[in-house]
Amino acid sequence: MYRAGVRSGVHLLREPSREPAGKLGYPARECRADGMPDGGEELCIALPMSGEACTLMVLTRRRSGRQFTDEEAGRVRSVLPFLTSVFRRHWHRAGLPADGRSDTIEHRLLQRIERLSPREKEIVGLLIGGHSTLSISLRLDISGTTVKTHRKNLYSKLGVGTIHELFSLYGNSLKECMARS
Repeated sequence: MYRAGVRSGVHLLREPSREPAGKLGYPARECRADGMPDGGEELCIALPMSGEACTLMVLTRRRSGRQFTDEEAGRVRSVLPFLTSVFRRHWHRAGLPADGRSDTIEHRLLQRIERLSPREKEIVGLLIGGHSTLSISLRLDISGTTVKTHRKNLYSKLGVGTIHELFSLYGNSLKECMARS
């Protein structure tokens, strides 16, 4: 689908035994995912990101199950703008490049960390070190409200919403560094 220029929409794709040509005008067997059961079908959801990039989500059903209906495809089409918005937001917050090329977690994290103020960098270090808001405020001699404001701003700049996401971001970057060494 991507090679054929499809970047958005909801498409029903059936195994060639049920339909000689795919809904997109080229043989369905070229569109289906590896491992699709004979006679199975897919509901492919293409969401445009930035540049030439797109996100593809594929739902499959086995031949023994019932087929996807036009009504089901229509329901998915009705939420397509919402899905696109959510995935674009994730794309942007994850710091993925506009041209869609992959980049290392470590490089993306470093780019995001560069946006932090010196105080925000100090607070990230303390958060990763296990310090609470109260502990940080006492250590840096600033109010808890100020710590919370810095925390909110650095979360936004790093594209995370919780301390757990911050730890995950840090942990994924650390794993990537270890894998390369």
